[in-house]
Amino acid sequence: MQAGMTSQHFAGLASLVVFLLGAGYHLGWHRDVLAELPPLESLVPAPQPEPVLILLLGSEESVESVRSAIASERIVASSPGAFAIDSGRIVAVDVETASDPLNAAGWADRPLEILTADRLARAPGAGTGAGAEAPPSLPPIAELAKKPTLTAGEAMRLLEHIQ
Repeated sequence: MQAGMTSQHFAGLASLVVFLLGAGYHLGWHRDVLAELPPLESLVPAPQPEPVLILLLGSEESVESVRSAIASERIVASSPGAFAIDSGRIVAVDVETASDPLNAAGWADRPLEILTADRLARAPGAGTGAGAEAPPSLPPIAELAKKPTLTAGEAMRLLEHIQ
């Protein structure tokens, strides 16, 4: 055996060095390309917040009936003809009156779902068919949605239906 390096050893060592330099360059290029990509979090859509449900009752008397049935500590914003409940609900006379509580509650950037008396009357379980019967003391949801004023029990039933 010879002591020292032969030309084959030098060739092998040179090949290894060239390989490592090439691999390092290649990996460095990928690192630079990866650094230019946007963060992964920006590629995944953010979860959408729950929509704010706006119940339009059409009369100030109905809104006041519902308001009187809600505990005052649950009301997070209020204006004439509308109020917001801590569960992300707004009860209002119309869309215009709903805007003040919507902004005051800080929900202006959330999606909105508007529920009108007509839509409430068409909701599943709103009719008088089988399985949709109300307790004898309260009319069906479809009839409640058309009433100009509501009792406290009727207001609670409406709120239970939309939650």
